[in-house]
Amino acid sequence: MSRAVARVLHGRAPSRRGKDSTKDCIILETYLDHVRNARQGGFTASVVFVSSNTRDYATSSARLSQDIASDFAALLVSYAPNMAAAKALLSL
Repeated sequence: MSRAVARVLHGRAPSRRGKDSTKDCIILETYLDHVRNARQGGFTASVVFVSSNTRDYATSSARLSQDIASDFAALLVSYAPNMAAAKALLSL
């Protein structure tokens, strides 16, 4: 929760001025926390974050916001704007 609040206070994506982004930041930080714990536990499989909310998570449907991209890169997480793209990233 503290990371989500810090993300809002520092205006890091998915936080945006003029919008209550707390829920989006909680979702993202909860997800990152779960992946971080899984990676520390030895989980090495591909991980994909799926959200069609490209306005908050990406600068375009294919490119993540830099704030989020650096967090994902550190945990080897890919982004997909829809389930079809996620399936492709996971080779399903």
